[in-house]
Amino acid sequence: MTGAVTLLRAVAVRRCEVVSRWGVVWKYGVARWAAVGGSAGLAAGLAAAVGGCTATAESGARRVVAVGEYQFDDRLDVASGNDQTSLSLKGPTGKDRVCRLTFWSFPIACAALYLPDEEVATPGSHGSVLNAAVPKVLKLQYLRAVSAKDFRESTVHFIRANELLSESVQPQLDHWNRLFRDVDVGDTYEVRAHIDETGVGSVQLVLNGAVLGGVKGAEFSKALFSVWFGDSCFMESLKLALTEM
Repeated sequence: MTGAVTLLRAVAVRRCEVVSRWGVVWKYGVARWAAVGGSAGLAAGLAAAVGGCTATAESGARRVVAVGEYQFDDRLDVASGNDQTSLSLKGPTGKDRVCRLTFWSFPIACAALYLPDEEVATPGSHGSVLNAAVPKVLKLQYLRAVSAKDFRESTVHFIRANELLSESVQPQLDHWNRLFRDVDVGDTYEVRAHIDETGVGSVQLVLNGAVLGGVKGAEFSKALFSVWFGDSCFMESLKLALTEM
């Protein structure tokens, strides 16, 4: 076991890049292998090191899918009025699943999009992903630290670029941006769009399973999801990977 651990540490060192602005960026997700511990941690670290996006595994009734360096559930539930709506993982599968958010080629996060089974994930101003009536979850698990300031600035930039920063959206955006927190390697943000108990569409920001807050209204929901799925978006290739184009 000691020899295998030593080998894994060596792989981890060789897989990272030291960049003056971004610090240490772990390409294949082995930075956190020891957090799991034991043989399970070793197996997870080795799986991450090869960077595969194709594996699936059964854990009881739950199925998980490897997306880049992390594993995501293939289904999530969100509130729909007084009930729950089951959402399924969208986008291509197998070797075609390249769902990493990058910046200047440096990996930032692995991403997954969930919609109702019957919905086809289409981006753009008239696509299903920007339709506030469609429940959805965008999940991002981070490969590097990102500041709340970076989240705020990029959100404002792309909502404005999509010409959706109206007078009514501006105060809602101000509230939303106050919800952001700094994230570290392994942290997960979810942006959940659902219908609340009053029948009004709402979006929530969730950090590592904890709801930070939300904003009501269809106009803001469309503006927010345009950051990733609008005609002007943070990363065009990620938008196409997450949807079914």
